[in-house]
Amino acid sequence: MLDIGVKPRNVTLLTGLPRSGTTLICALLNEFSNTVALAEPIQISRHGDRSRALREIDEFILAVRHQILASNEAVSTHVNGVIPENWVEAPTTEARLRRVLVEHGPVRLNKTLSADFHLFVKHPAEFSALADLLTPHYPLVAIVRHPLSVIAAWQTVDMPVSRGRMPMAEAFNPELKALLEAEEDCLRRQVKLVGWLLDRYSALPVEGILRYEDLMADPTRELSRLTVNARPIIRPLTAMDAATRYPGVDLRRLADALRCISPVAERFYPNFTRDLSA
Repeated sequence: MLDIGVKPRNVTLLTGLPRSGTTLICALLNEFSNTVALAEPIQISRHGDRSRALREIDEFILAVRHQILASNEAVSTHVNGVIPENWVEAPTTEARLRRVLVEHGPVRLNKTLSADFHLFVKHPAEFSALADLLTPHYPLVAIVRHPLSVIAAWQTVDMPVSRGRMPMAEAFNPELKALLEAEEDCLRRQVKLVGWLLDRYSALPVEGILRYEDLMADPTRELSRLTVNARPIIRPLTAMDAATRYPGVDLRRLADALRCISPVAERFYPNFTRDLSA
């Protein structure tokens, strides 16, 4: 049994709205020296015990740091052995939900690391539900994106969010589960889920919020906020425009549905209500 009395240094947890760029950030961080970013590596069962889940996270972080230093290998969710920028297949003209193209298992890191390397671990569902327990022990950064773009993406992917559900978050937050189960309409359930997540993130300090739009505008600046190992991002990053990327999605219908969460959304996007009318 690992001694988890002292938390390791240089560990940052990442959470965020599904389809907001959390996987992209992991891929970018992995380009930096002395940095490892793992995407949803911890396999916590849905036992609902929040304290036990926190212990499992602690134990994983200590164990994976030892594993990385010993073997230059770590377990993560990946595509063909690589943590990609996006693990959902590209939009098509077919009338079907886009598949998630991932598996869970070991990935080779192929990089030189010192004992104090910076480890990032990303879990949108679990870390959102457990944020109040995690923040006293670890830096927690939430990635957000304009809710209209997020909801538009949700209409196109074969993931629980397309049904307005987030099973792992619900397992560790009964209030969220009750909130979603009480809503029969799928779109309204999605909106409630976005509002709940944003409300959780609004409890984080300002430095704990990273907006997708800011990342696209200046990736070097935004990633430098996360790690001292950041370097200039030379290759261009292209922001995804919802109207262009999801041409079959009724954005006006989504915008109308999102108006009810304007108070919480405006904490992150001050012009949110005006944006919905554009």
